[in-house]
Amino acid sequence: MEQLGLSVARMVDLPFRLLRPQFFQLWLPTTAMAVVAGGPVQLSAASMQTFDATNPDLTKLFASLGGLAVSLPLMFVGYVLITGLAFGAVLDVTEGRSVDFVRSARALDVSRLAVIAASFLAVGLGASCCVLPGIAVSTYLGLATPVAFLEREGVGGAFQRSLDLVRGGRDGAWWNDVVARSLAMVVVAFLLRYALTGIVTLPQTAWAFKVGFESATSGNPSPGLATAIPLWLRIATMVGAGGVVALTILYTSAAAVLLYRYARERLEGTGLEAAIQDYTTS
Repeated sequence: MEQLGLSVARMVDLPFRLLRPQFFQLWLPTTAMAVVAGGPVQLSAASMQTFDATNPDLTKLFASLGGLAVSLPLMFVGYVLITGLAFGAVLDVTEGRSVDFVRSARALDVSRLAVIAASFLAVGLGASCCVLPGIAVSTYLGLATPVAFLEREGVGGAFQRSLDLVRGGRDGAWWNDVVARSLAMVVVAFLLRYALTGIVTLPQTAWAFKVGFESATSGNPSPGLATAIPLWLRIATMVGAGGVVALTILYTSAAAVLLYRYARERLEGTGLEAAIQDYTTS
């Protein structure tokens, strides 16, 4: 069990080591794309915070709701494209090539984007109930994207192939060393996303708390958050949130590539230590 624990820890750390040499070449463009994709949603949400229930402006409210109805699907499409581009760039790194997002864009097709979108929806539906189903879906179907890129499977084939790789075959176990590593990487990505998001949004949250506290102690009506929080702080928070999304996408992509190769080697009979040594040196 100690050997297994050490191996899981090393597998969790390998994506960071893989990304480190070309981190900024990967992270900065991905962050810029994430900010552009998520910006309209945050602007629409901020406009809704100016709504005054005591003096409602229904035209402004419906305009804000319409903005969210348009920007949310656009953000989803944007994140699907970003994930495809980032995965292609990470795949280049694992194969010894330089980072080239143009080459990654040319490698995208409808089938690969459909697999990424279906994975997002499956994880989202699982997490809509509570966190654990989303983690379970990510654990067993997390290899669908590398399967789509490296084996050119469609949505159904990629999901089934991911499940087979993680379990070790159609009749494999629901818990084994590959499942343990997949689960560990999913949990790390989950904690990375929400812990860093909490840190990034902390100054804005503290500012809003300060404004509310001063309003309560002075007896004056509290201004809307959209006007109380300085523009520079809202922009900094938006950029920081985009950076967190980019880091999570990059870590998840690197983890998926490494776990895919590890699972294939395990399924084809390669020894555990040989597989880990291969990933460490590559």
